[in-house]
Amino acid sequence: MEPKPLHPWVPKIEIGIKNQQTVIYAPDQFELGTSSLLIVTVTENDAIANNITVEELAQIWRENIINSFNNALWGHEFDQKYFAGRWIISAISMIIALLFIWCVDYLRTFLRKRRNYLQKKLNQLTETIAKNGKTIGSRKTYSVDSNHNSKGIDNQAPRENKSQKNFFDFQLLVTKVLNLIKKITKKNRWLSSKLSRSKQKFFLQRQNWFKQRINFYQLFLRLSLILDVFILGCSLIIIYLVFRDIRFLSVYILKRTILLIIVWMGLTILDKVGDFLIDYYLNRWATEAHEANPKSNRYTLRINTYSTTLKQATTFISVILGIYLTIWLVGIDTTVLAGAGIVAVTVAFLSRSLLEDMLNGILILWSDRYAIGDVIDVNGMGGFVESINLFVTSLRNLDGQVIAIPNSQISTVINHTKDWSRVNFTIKIAWYEDIKKAIDIMINVAQEMQNEPQWSGKFLEPLEVLGVDEVSHEGILIRVLIRTKPLEHWPLGREFRLRVKQEFDEANISLGIPHHTISVINDAQLISYNIPQKDS
Repeated sequence: MEPKPLHPWVPKIEIGIKNQQTVIYAPDQFELGTSSLLIVTVTENDAIANNITVEELAQIWRENIINSFNNALWGHEFDQKYFAGRWIISAISMIIALLFIWCVDYLRTFLRKRRNYLQKKLNQLTETIAKNGKTIGSRKTYSVDSNHNSKGIDNQAPRENKSQKNFFDFQLLVTKVLNLIKKITKKNRWLSSKLSRSKQKFFLQRQNWFKQRINFYQLFLRLSLILDVFILGCSLIIIYLVFRDIRFLSVYILKRTILLIIVWMGLTILDKVGDFLIDYYLNRWATEAHEANPKSNRYTLRINTYSTTLKQATTFISVILGIYLTIWLVGIDTTVLAGAGIVAVTVAFLSRSLLEDMLNGILILWSDRYAIGDVIDVNGMGGFVESINLFVTSLRNLDGQVIAIPNSQISTVINHTKDWSRVNFTIKIAWYEDIKKAIDIMINVAQEMQNEPQWSGKFLEPLEVLGVDEVSHEGILIRVLIRTKPLEHWPLGREFRLRVKQEFDEANISLGIPHHTISVINDAQLISYNIPQKDS
């Protein structure tokens, strides 16, 4: 950039001697209407501080003073010629910055939608793994539990069912083929274990694929925020350069903006590289663990929980470090903030609670009490584990409410879905009914369900008959157990109870009814009546 020409109104600046000291002064200039003026004295100490001679320092200062006068006069002439020119340039600079920020925000919206889409797919995959059910990408079909419910749906939406009839027929055909493959693989243990391992490996690969792409999108989202700060910083620098009185701040803002961008960009990249490494090593750990225990899907659920928690921890550390470095770069003394009484007390109080939450959260994850995808009961509250980190566990109950529980308040946990689940079925029949017949009916119902494609995959073991648990005036209590895959004991148990009740009705087996004996004394005779009492 070429220097500005010397303005005709710039006064002459000369170097002279006064009182045996080198001075810089403006002599009398009648054409400008100014008299002699002493500007500054150049001392020996000034020369020593700048490590040059007094004459050299005086010459440098003289050139700087002339340039200052020259810039000020040209600026004054610009203000006279263009009254609102500086404000217009500042407004244009801010508008351009806002347009760029809007474009970045539009890009960020697109990235956020893609990330949410992948996160939704990952959550569906996690739910599928928790149930150890269908293959990835298949649609969930919620079947009705009874025939009369199916008829009701047919009456309400006959056109929809007709349009989907071919699809259901095809699905039934595929299910039969898969059941045939299952029967073949059950006879061949080596083939069955091989398929199970390949299926788990497929789940892990897909899960890792989703996580790594989510990491990419989160990295770009973070960088887009840093880009917004860079655009704002550039706009402020232009505004400071336009106004002469605050032009000196432009250098300060430029240095701080560059340093802050370098700091936050470096921390962001380190944080996301850490996320990539976390997902990579957790996936490798789960793969090796499945080789040793191919029948369990627990490791797949655990890496999803650990991945989320560790990523949140690394992000928290990087953000705290970034805030500290930002305060230090801006020039705020951190000891002043630390010495503030209210801040110190607040930090100490919060640190104690957060430390308790964090320590218990580490123990929860280390001992695998529960993971994302489990259904648990904690302190009288229960629900689906929707998220967990080092500080808080969030449950979603049947009403759709989210229950946030600090980890420090979690002591006793009831996990309904760890590794496997169980239907604990009890029924009371009348004391005069045939116990063996009732047990045979329940065994037959369980066997029929195991042979049906809809329910066969949910059984882990055949029905286990514990026998008669209680004989009382209310009836005979029979207890049976069915071990199922995680989360499948509720739908399977409902269907099993419905069918047992229907079979008992067809076999004329009565349920237990409390009996009470009433004695009446009449004319010295004792008459007893055995009256069955129905439960209200």
